[in-house]
Amino acid sequence: MPDHASPRDGSPRRPGPAGAPAEEADGTASATALLGAYWDAVADYAELCTTSPEAGMRLATEAFRRGIRETRNRRSRGFGKRLPWLPLFLTSVRKTAADWHAHRHGDRLTPDLRTWLASDRAARFAAAPREQPLALRGLRDLPEADGELLWLVEVEGRSTETVARQLGYDPEYAPEEITRVRESFRARCQRAHVDTLTDEECRSYAKLLDAATRSPDTPSPADLWQHLARCGPCRDAAACMYVDGGGLPGSLASGVIGWGAHLYLERRRAAADRTPAATHAAAPTAHPVRAPLRERLRERVRDGIGARRRK
Repeated sequence: MPDHASPRDGSPRRPGPAGAPAEEADGTASATALLGAYWDAVADYAELCTTSPEAGMRLATEAFRRGIRETRNRRSRGFGKRLPWLPLFLTSVRKTAADWHAHRHGDRLTPDLRTWLASDRAARFAAAPREQPLALRGLRDLPEADGELLWLVEVEGRSTETVARQLGYDPEYAPEEITRVRESFRARCQRAHVDTLTDEECRSYAKLLDAATRSPDTPSPADLWQHLARCGPCRDAAACMYVDGGGLPGSLASGVIGWGAHLYLERRRAAADRTPAATHAAAPTAHPVRAPLRERLRERVRDGIGARRRK
């Protein structure tokens, strides 16, 4: 069986397979490798957020720079765990869009996103970590390799075997790996949910909720479902903890990137369906405007990061 530990846990680093971004001496992947692996997905989400393909390009480019810069700052300062690369860049799109909305380019964002950014739902993502959506906390708490496997399989719709191969796992054990990671995510969400409960009624249902989502075919008390119907936090927890019912992709996407999660899911699943299993590492571009700009954007992101390093 492969080594599951994150490199930051002190374990030997897994060999870098084809399709996985190689890491530099400071422990972060190169901008070029990250663009090659994740650009299409980030551009898809950025385009959903904006009113034109050109604005989407600009938002995606700024989000890439932001994600790489923030990650390097975190590691240089010895901060704790972070999200896997792709959800990290997607959350950077959301953060950059929030900056646009607040300061300068709000008119380049879709009206629905602008409304969402002014709502209490958006405020949850900018809150203290303990108050953020449960899926976001659970994914961030996983070792990075496990989080990457979970996101690519559940949200991006890639085959388990293909992703396992890309991440350096033995494809023969791919079904066991994704089962293990789902259970690990579930356990972290369950623990985080219990640790942040302050309402006495919610605490009284915590064990029942754990049992009901662990064995959903077993009859559960009607009052538990009545509680879930009126309690948003426990309902969100149930969605994250019920990992075998087909709802995990939506729970992950909604809890991590927020606005437009289901539109993003639809687009990425469509991209995965159009892509042969052997080449799922790079989803096809959905719009022709992306192809001729790709090299220019690669240079812009790389040059922007280089300029900041020289300062």
